[in-house]
Amino acid sequence: MERPSFDKLRKGFRLMNWIAEFIETAAAAKVCTRIHCTTCGALDFRRDLVRKANDALGISTSTWDDALAGVTAEGLAHLPDDFTRTHIEAIRLVFFELWSNLGDTAFKRRLLAGLSRELCRKWSTS
Repeated sequence: MERPSFDKLRKGFRLMNWIAEFIETAAAAKVCTRIHCTTCGALDFRRDLVRKANDALGISTSTWDDALAGVTAEGLAHLPDDFTRTHIEAIRLVFFELWSNLGDTAFKRRLLAGLSRELCRKWSTS
């Protein structure tokens, strides 16, 4: 059996952890993550979230699609257990962005249902 290359392993690690790094960086920079912020709309966070999801996939698109949502959901599912205590507002905004921008698709329902189950499991054991 062929062993995965270092590049493949590193890419998998990046896909799982890019969102944790993004949220930590945003928190350190005190970027607004308030849903419906009447001052800035959390536009910097929301815009950079799409950019970072693009980077994780190695693509370039300015709007949400199933691929960006998938890599974002995968990143959320692999957040460290204690992350929800320290970054809940940012995580809520990410969920809000996914929900608001995907439209009513079977993918959206399946994706968010599975992700919600995983996060609820994590939160109930924390």
